[in-house]
Amino acid sequence: MKQVPGGLQNFWEWLVGGLYEFLEGILGADLVKKTFWFFATIFHFYSVHQLVRVASGVGTIGWGAATKDGFEVTRPLLRGERGFEHDVCDVVSFHAAVVVWAVQCNGVGGFLLHIFGPKGTAPASSS
Repeated sequence: MKQVPGGLQNFWEWLVGGLYEFLEGILGADLVKKTFWFFATIFHFYSVHQLVRVASGVGTIGWGAATKDGFEVTRPLLRGERGFEHDVCDVVSFHAAVVVWAVQCNGVGGFLLHIFGPKGTAPASSS
């Protein structure tokens, strides 16, 4: 790390700072200090995950055999990152973490009022 960033470090600091400010606008200054590590990790993980999924050659280059319909790859050289089941597990884990933080921040009553109360009449969050 340099005191005066340049190149890749400058881009990385811009990306992290932009994500932090974006989340701060949504969550508030107090909650973003507690949860930024989690949201930044999720953002990074899914960004890389999606880039791997759309990369040229994933699942199409490898070893296989010729069939009457063309060449079928049976052992791909590059594999997609993961399946649908893992994505569902990630979403459930992510949702559980957000619910826990929302209850910690607003209390059970404030959380339930936000979810089930009439919209536009709930008191402002304390965060």
